[in-house]
Amino acid sequence: RDFICFGGPEAVIVVCDATCLERNMNLVLQTLEITDNVVVCVNLMDEAKKKKIRIDFDQLEQNLGVPVVGVSARSGKGLDGMMDRLLEVIENKEERHPFRIKYTAPIEKAIGILQPLVEEQLEGALDSRWITLKLIDRDETLMHTLHEQLGYELAELPQIAEGIEQARNSLEEDGIELEKLQDNIVSCIVLSAEGICLDSVFFDRCNYNARDRKIDKILTSKWTGIPVMLLMLAVIFWITITGANYPSQL
Repeated sequence: RDFICFGGPEAVIVVCDATCLERNMNLVLQTLEITDNVVVCVNLMDEAKKKKIRIDFDQLEQNLGVPVVGVSARSGKGLDGMMDRLLEVIENKEERHPFRIKYTAPIEKAIGILQPLVEEQLEGALDSRWITLKLIDRDETLMHTLHEQLGYELAELPQIAEGIEQARNSLEEDGIELEKLQDNIVSCIVLSAEGICLDSVFFDRCNYNARDRKIDKILTSKWTGIPVMLLMLAVIFWITITGANYPSQL
């Protein structure tokens, strides 16, 4: 419900929850780091309307630099428009300029050291900036996926390995240890997401999620969550073992 990303090599549709768009924007921005061919589909607009949440789609699209469409999948409203924008992205091959996350100066400096080497090696096959950041961050999952995609270990090439070491040394000289790099990256993504939604998402009712928070407080609290879960399981067992007999007899 919160976030779905699907598609192929020509285009990707990112489906977000309109009632918590800022949270989903973190993942939208990370998707934009991988590919420019993106359509952002903001779903649950009917729920957002109930909660008095307004979204300026023109401004949001301008901020992101990619098509943004509001839909209500339950009723099918807006789906035709989404497919039209998707076709537009697939057929229009001109260069796009989507939003790019700006990291702190030390991280940008480290990226600048390694990215030219990665770009030269990949020759445009993948986004060199995103791959560079993941190489510096030592993302093991990506390393495995890259090996399957490229057929060789990118990080083990002599020039790439040397560039990674230089980039990490640069971070340490600037006071960013590798263990804290991920926290710095996430902080930059969150701040970017907040900035994008600042002038495009509006809450006419400040306590729009008060009811949901009250329900969450009961169902997920460490004091009440487990008893509620056990009670629900007891009810299910009763229905399964005993309660179902009554309608069966009728």
